[in-house]
Amino acid sequence: MNPVAVAFLGSSAAALTASAGSLSLLFSQRLPGVAIGWANALASGFMLGAAYLLMSAGLGYSAWAGAAAALLAVASLHAVDRAGRSALVLHALHSAPEGLAIGGAVWLGFPFGIFMIAAIAIHNVFEAIALCGDLRDRGASVSRTAVLAAGSNSGQVAVATLSAALVWLFPFLLPWVLGAAVGSLAYLVMVDLLPRSYQEIGKTSISLVTLAAMAILVLLGIPG
Repeated sequence: MNPVAVAFLGSSAAALTASAGSLSLLFSQRLPGVAIGWANALASGFMLGAAYLLMSAGLGYSAWAGAAAALLAVASLHAVDRAGRSALVLHALHSAPEGLAIGGAVWLGFPFGIFMIAAIAIHNVFEAIALCGDLRDRGASVSRTAVLAAGSNSGQVAVATLSAALVWLFPFLLPWVLGAAVGSLAYLVMVDLLPRSYQEIGKTSISLVTLAAMAILVLLGIPG
C-alpha cells in the first residue's frame, strides 16, 4: 500500500481512538487528579519513546537536517504557545507533531509505520482522558467530549497525510520530517504534559511511569 494512503488511513484511525478517553467519564463525573496525572505521564512516555525511535532512524539519513528541523519545530511550537489559546485549540495544534511522526514513520517501512500508528493511537487515548476531564468540567456531555476529543486530532490527520505526501514528492525531506517530529514531541512532553502531571502527583511517581512507558515502547519498536 502507498505510504501516503497508510498515513491517511492510519492517522484517521488513531485520531478516532481519542474518543475512547471519554469512556473514563462513565465511571466518574470528574476525574481525580491522580488519574489525569498518570494519563499525562503515560502519554509522555509514549511520545518520548516515539521520538527516540524516530531520532535513531533519522540519524541514518542526515543528522544536520534533522537537528535543524527539530530546532525549527521547537521554535514554532513555542510561538504558538505564547499566542495563548483555549485548551481545546492548543490540543488540536499539539496533535500536529504526532502527525509528523506518522508521516515520517510510514517511509521507514510498512511494519514500523503501523507500529508508530498503533503507538500514537494508544497515546491519544491517554491524552484524551485528561482533555475529556477538562471538557466535562466546562459542562460538556460525555458524547460531546468524545466527538471533541476525536475532532481535536484532525490536525494529526492533515499533517500526517501532508508530510507523507511531501516525502513522496521530495524524498530529501524525510530527515527534515523526522527531525521536526522528534523536536516537537520532546517539546510538548517537557513544556506541556509533564508540568501538568507534576501539578497532580509527585514528580518521582510521574517520572517512573513516564520512563516505564517510554522503555516499553522503545523495546517493542526496535527492529528485529
